[in-house]
This record gives sequence, structure tokens and C-alpha cells, in this order.
Amino acid sequence: QVKTVPNDESALDKEADEAAFYALLKSRQFLVPMLVATLAWSCMLMPMSIVRVIMAQVGFTSRESLTTIEFHFVGMYAPGFITGPLIAKYGPLRNVMAGIVIFAFALLCNFLADEKDGDKKKLALWVIGLFLLGVAWNFCFTSATIWTTALYNQQPQLKPRVQAANDCSMFLLSGVWLVSASYIFEKGGSELDGWHVLNWVVVGLVACMGVVLAADLFMSSLESRMDGEAQEQKQPLPEALD
Repeated sequence: QVKTVPNDESALDKEADEAAFYALLKSRQFLVPMLVATLAWSCMLMPMSIVRVIMAQVGFTSRESLTTIEFHFVGMYAPGFITGPLIAKYGPLRNVMAGIVIFAFALLCNFLADEKDGDKKKLALWVIGLFLLGVAWNFCFTSATIWTTALYNQQPQLKPRVQAANDCSMFLLSGVWLVSASYIFEKGGSELDGWHVLNWVVVGLVACMGVVLAADLFMSSLESRMDGEAQEQKQPLPEALD
């Protein structure tokens, strides 16, 4: 009978992977893109989920609200032809910043959107607001996704677990905001009052995204400064002249 000898190296590699995985989950490099993606989904989903209801309440037809949603979907996916090259050229961080700016313009249109009152031109603000909302989501979510892939470039064996942890956290947290959208809308008074309250909540989420980016930039700058000082201290002192 042949006895199997435990592979100590395999066990050590497994323990090292476990330690590396849990260290990644606690790192800023994982948390920042995950939070950006979560907030991007939440900011996009909340107005999208309620827009057809509010448009019906303020006098728009079912066909008009469907047109608004159709343009929203175009905004979500059409920019995919350019976001990849833009991220490759400018990096994920700058593209997320651009997405935040687009979110701001989308929310401005949402606040200005009004009742139909027989004027078909008023549909434009609803369409533009939801279209820009989709564009902003594309910039932020695509950038955050590519940002996350950098985590496991050096350790490809961690890819399935890191991606699963990212997706689970992202959709769990954004799902909470999605479920709460109708409650926020109703508590705000429905119709335009509820719509404005809902969009103010989205303003807060976009502001949180900005805070996350600002904190990451500050920590990166601080770490760079500390690394520079450490390198200077390691440099040998010049020998004294006789």
C-alpha cells in the first residue's frame, strides 16, 4: 500500500493565498473602486427605477416615458465605445471624476424637469437627464471595474475570489438603495416633490463618491511623501572632507 505524503509546499501556498486575499479585502486598493462602483450603480438605479411612475403622475404618456428609458439605456452602453480608450489614456481616477461631473449635470436636468401641461418640449429635460445619468454610470462603473482588475494582475490565482467579493459587496449595497427608492419617493410626497427628494438623496451619494476619491488622493499623496522621506533617509551621508 502506497502512503500519500502531504504536500507542504501546496499547503503553504494555499495559506499565503488566503492571507493575500484577506489583506486585499481590507486594502484601500479594493475598497475605493468597490465603493465607486456601488455608488455609481445606486445613483443610476434610484432615479431610473421611479422615473416612469413620476412621469405618469405629471401628465406624460406611457410612450413618452418609454422613450426616456430608451435614451437612458443608450446613455448607459453607447459610451462603451470610448470609455475604454479614455481610461487607457487618462486612467480610471480621472474618468471617475468626469463621471461625477456628468452626474451633476444629469441631476440638474432632473431638478429642472417639470409637469407636461400640454407642452411636448418639456419632455426634453426628462430625456436629457436620464440619458446623462446613464453616461455618468458608464464612466464611473467601467473605470471602477478596470481599477479593480489591477488588484490581481500580479496574483491571477486570486481573480475569481476578488471579483466575487467585489460583485457581491457592490450589488448588495446598491440593491439596498434600489429597494429604498420607492419608499423615499413616497415619503417625499410623490409627484415632483417626491422626485426632488429622491434626487437630493442621489446628490448625497454623488458627494460621497467625491469624498471617497478625495480621501484616496490624500492617502496616496501622503504615502508618496512618506516613501520619499524614507528613501532620503536611506541614502548614505557624504564623507567628510579632510
